[in-house]
Amino acid sequence: MSKNSTIIQLSLLICLSMYGCTSSKELVLDAVWEQDQFESRKFRKIAVFGLTDSTRANIRFEENAVRNFKSKGIRAIAGHEVYNIALEGPIDPDHLKRYLFSLGFDGILTTALIDNISTDNEDISDDELQQYTEGIYKFGQYFQIRYEESQKPSHDIYGVLEANFYYIMDYNEFDGSGLVWISHYQIDPEYRATFEVSEYSKRIVNSLFEDQVILRK
Repeated sequence: MSKNSTIIQLSLLICLSMYGCTSSKELVLDAVWEQDQFESRKFRKIAVFGLTDSTRANIRFEENAVRNFKSKGIRAIAGHEVYNIALEGPIDPDHLKRYLFSLGFDGILTTALIDNISTDNEDISDDELQQYTEGIYKFGQYFQIRYEESQKPSHDIYGVLEANFYYIMDYNEFDGSGLVWISHYQIDPEYRATFEVSEYSKRIVNSLFEDQVILRK
């Protein structure tokens, strides 16, 4: 793949010109990042995790995304059916990744509501997104961070919908496994208080195919 900045610019251009990413006034694509060395591939089985502070919304998102994947011939399973941290308790981050791989998963889609990572709270720059990815490269660590944040008491209304995709190559953490794709969407302030992440599962799943992260079987 080309350099990160070029990927982000091209992804935005293609999305805007061909797929109508600005058609929803509630949600506007802000930035896309793809890992340089990752090559588009077909996946055996994908786990889908909603990581917001609403269990109901998470389950709805996971189930909707699974249906969207299956409609494209991709095997997918809702994350809460595989590992429900709220019921089963925390798990060592490294063990979680190995556990999922042992069940045959080689792809993981997550979604979360977060604060804007931009220093000026406006559009996210290429450098900001690149630096941000360095702290969430491993899936297990990211999962634990997002879960802990979702359990904190009251928080200001979030302004960004984040979708991440992780590739699991094998049991090791130093083999190319890790974060390969991020999309950040700005949520219109008017809709933040009542925003339902589950309503955007189709859009997120479609983006993985449009950006050629996942190839159809």
